[in-house]
Amino acid sequence: MNTKKIFSFIFLILIIFNLGIVFAEDCETDPNADSCVIEDDSVFNPFNNINYNNTQETNVLGIVYFTGIGCPHCAKIDPILLRDIALIRNDLAIIEYEVKALKEFNANLMLEYNEQYGSGTGYPLAIFSENDYYVSGNILTILEEYLRDGKKTNITLPESVYEEGTTAFEKIDFSKLKGKPTIWYNRKVISRYYDGEIPIDDKILHQILEAKNIEEIENIIKQQEYHTIDDTKIQLSQTEVVFDNTIHIPGWKVYYNGNSTLNYVACPITEEVTDTDCAEKKKIPLLTVVSLALVDAVNPCEFAVLIMLLIAIMTADPKNKKRTLYAGLAFTAAIFLLYFIYGILLINIFKLIPAIDTIRKIVYTVIAAIAITIGVFQIKDFFFYKPGGFLTEMPLSFRPKVKKLISSITSPKGAFFVGAFVTLFLMPCTIGPYVILGNLLSTETILVALPQLLLYNIIFIIPMLAITIIVYLGVKKVDEVASWKERNIKYMHLIAGTIMILIGLGMLLGWF
Repeated sequence: MNTKKIFSFIFLILIIFNLGIVFAEDCETDPNADSCVIEDDSVFNPFNNINYNNTQETNVLGIVYFTGIGCPHCAKIDPILLRDIALIRNDLAIIEYEVKALKEFNANLMLEYNEQYGSGTGYPLAIFSENDYYVSGNILTILEEYLRDGKKTNITLPESVYEEGTTAFEKIDFSKLKGKPTIWYNRKVISRYYDGEIPIDDKILHQILEAKNIEEIENIIKQQEYHTIDDTKIQLSQTEVVFDNTIHIPGWKVYYNGNSTLNYVACPITEEVTDTDCAEKKKIPLLTVVSLALVDAVNPCEFAVLIMLLIAIMTADPKNKKRTLYAGLAFTAAIFLLYFIYGILLINIFKLIPAIDTIRKIVYTVIAAIAITIGVFQIKDFFFYKPGGFLTEMPLSFRPKVKKLISSITSPKGAFFVGAFVTLFLMPCTIGPYVILGNLLSTETILVALPQLLLYNIIFIIPMLAITIIVYLGVKKVDEVASWKERNIKYMHLIAGTIMILIGLGMLLGWF
């Protein structure tokens, strides 16, 4: 009988051990696993001894939460725990550690928790106390019980993660937490961002988190060095939370909702916020926008295309001046509309390049070099002019196709559609200044960039409007305008080249 009991006990131990292995299976290799897992020899123990601490020094329920971007099990918990619960309560504080995208910063912390508390390496994992930790589907059920019963817990912190160990949320020095935590409390979020900075005083972070409304938050922020961040999203597993405002203060991002009264202070977020001149250095001067637009406006490409269009229209119906006027306006409108759209795309392309913020100074230098290079080619055309110059005029190979296309136009409607199509042929000789502008404006929010983009394109089309009206009023004939363009084409290149070189030098020397 005793022998049977011994074998039964051993058998039970083996079952429990195997259950632990099942819980720790990697969700990416086993779709039936209950959680994801980080690399470690420890296994998750699903049997926890619930032990509520009745001698708390806190007024909130404190949780440490491990999750991972892309983890399918986390995707079921993250939105409910962080977005639907944490952001609507003021009695719940969550210190979140993301262990996949931020693996190099946070994964070891999960191992340190497991080493001290045996909490396991499966995630999502919520740690309520030293003895209370739950994985995957159990998290929300237990959280509901805690909140219903009004339980309060200190934040469970091994000394290897926080030198003072477990403590009340209100007493944590956030800057002394290891890794890169994201802290959810009182409808606000703070997230550690830049390790190279001297972090802001922890008392200020607590004041921000305790603030009762947006006025209190922003009164605190106004007294600090801050910069506005355009990206207001926090990525969760397979979804995201979007806030109204994101502010960068030394060492941290602050996310909160409400109508902000803060001045927009733009700065690449890789810059230290102690650089008080950052906003001024990165603000795009109006003169730069106007100068780049003037380079495009005196570009021989657009003159040549418009003149060919007007000749085609007048040849088809020489007595109908209104048709010529409408065709010129329609063509110009198409150019304006398409180039405005191209500008928005360029700005967003620069914004979307993942590494652009980390190498912003290098990109800025490269763009300046491109501006100077284009300027040199333009000035070269002043001294040694040759039609179809590289980066300065429409390639000769394109011209017969464009001429054939334009010669078929007989109406303003046709002029609009052809104008839209012809923008593709104009790109090789007009894209240079536009790329420079797109990079410069990518440091701004799209709402700030749009008026400057609008101004650029208005200046860009002014010569086309002028030629159209001059021909319509009979001040000059089309062939006279074409002759003027040919006589002065070298000077157009000289003006454009000089402006581009000055812009490039200004960027390199920090003039703007």
